[in-house]
Amino acid sequence: MVQGVQGVPCTKIGHQEHKASLVQKWVTRSTRRTLYKNGLPGVQGVPCTKMGYQEYKAYLVQNMKIYMSYTHILLASHGTPGACAAEVAAFNLCHPDTTLHHLMVVPDFWKGMLGDDWLNNAVTQIRYGKYLEGELEKEIQENVNRVSAEAKARNMAYNYEFMLGKPAECLLKVADSSHFDLVVMGSPRPKNKEGLKSRMHCETLLCSLSIPLLIIPYPHDV
Repeated sequence: MVQGVQGVPCTKIGHQEHKASLVQKWVTRSTRRTLYKNGLPGVQGVPCTKMGYQEYKAYLVQNMKIYMSYTHILLASHGTPGACAAEVAAFNLCHPDTTLHHLMVVPDFWKGMLGDDWLNNAVTQIRYGKYLEGELEKEIQENVNRVSAEAKARNMAYNYEFMLGKPAECLLKVADSSHFDLVVMGSPRPKNKEGLKSRMHCETLLCSLSIPLLIIPYPHDV
């Protein structure tokens, strides 16, 4: 049973009173420590108890732009509806000093498409391979043009790269290669939506990613 003030069960003092008691106890315990161990921007170790709980909340709201200010964002997007939703969210978090790094991953299942049995001669394989490469290059360029145009309109730095492989592994590799503040990506495609089997394995990212990850909900209006 969760305990309230001086051991009084929360079921006897009511939910709201219990929450208030926990807040008060939290503030009391904070007299022996500063608000943040590392002195985050805008606070610099000001003890929470010196400003009070309500003042503390108001202070955070007023300085929210400080905590939401990102200078180097990694955007994983390949033009699908879910990825486009991630693009919108990433731009909403950007400011003119932000650098947006756009990662596009070509799933590694494309590598095996030239080995199908019906491609039974070298000439056919070469022609089909060039066709696939042309289609992929066209799709990548369309994505780059769309995102770079928005970045240019916002007067912010933009760069991109594309990789061939498993989406989660490629994203982790790029994330570890530079000092990103945040990774932004779309959520997995709903099962009732058509598309290629190129899902990002979120479990792999959550277990291995060392920087914040923002997953944008899939747009259900498409």
